Amino acid sequence: KESYWFSLIDLLLGLGEAPDCIILQERLIDNMLGFVSSSKVLDKLIKSSSNKSFKTYGDIKKVVGNMLDTLMYEDVLLESTKKIVQHDIYTALRRDRVKFVKGIDVSKNICIVCCQYITPAESTFFIFNCAHLSHTKCVEHMRQKILCIV
Repeated sequence: KESYWFSLIDLLLGLGEAPDCIILQERLIDNMLGFVSSSKVLDKLIKSSSNKSFKTYGDIKKVVGNMLDTLMYEDVLLESTKKIVQHDIYTALRRDRVKFVKGIDVSKNICIVCCQYITPAESTFFIFNCAHLSHTKCVEHMRQKILCIV
């Protein structure tokens, strides 16, 4: 993909120093930064034989400034994303911890659908997040979202 960008920049650099050409060159270089490393872009600008617009550091000062702005923006974006992900993970783990440390009161082992006792002989039953119980066959019989009806 870099070769496509560099072919396009070679074409634009060869057009000359007209103000419209320089604006196009700067825009292209700014857009390249997301796809081509900054060092390769700078190397290309400095070493390009077709380069008529960027001969001195003064000519590429704006381009270098834009590169630095882009890098700082990406750092801020990365840090913000990292904080959001960390908060989401913390919230999910905290929610799960609360959910998993709850005990089930076996003295109230009544199915909330059919109001019959769930006996110890029954090997399968459904436990809702709220700790209510139901026979598996009663929940399947409801044929709707598996949510506590209490």
